[in-house]
Amino acid sequence: MTMTTRAHRRQLERENAKRPAVLTEVPRSQWPDGGRQPDRVRVWVSRDYLVNRLMVACGTPLRSSSA
Repeated sequence: MTMTTRAHRRQLERENAKRPAVLTEVPRSQWPDGGRQPDRVRVWVSRDYLVNRLMVACGTPLRSSSA
């Protein structure tokens, strides 16, 4: 389990407040893993959401996850 400190949480809140209100696609070069995760197809981010588009086993991008 990852522990988040109050200071870290507040820093994330400040960073997220600078993001647009609508989902915006993140270029692969800016993904945290550098785009090396083979099942991740696309990523979008807004001030409230992070969405990952993942490729499922059959080869069709069907699954999206958000946080």
